[in-house]
Amino acid sequence: MDAATLARHFRAFGRGAAPESPLYGRLAELVAGSPELLALAARSPEGTPMVFLAAVHDELLRDPDHAPTVG
Repeated sequence: MDAATLARHFRAFGRGAAPESPLYGRLAELVAGSPELLALAARSPEGTPMVFLAAVHDELLRDPDHAPTVG
């Protein structure tokens, strides 16, 4: 799936998720606007925003003491 299409999928998912989950809504919008994150998400065989965000969640649960890198 090309980056523009994937970005549209993430934005649509974010709009739908935002009323119930503002965090997922915001994260989906951030992914949609990031070429690096879109490239990472495009590597998923499922190619869906929910699977990508679930994988990120799983990774965060594996190491809850990991300090985020901002930059």
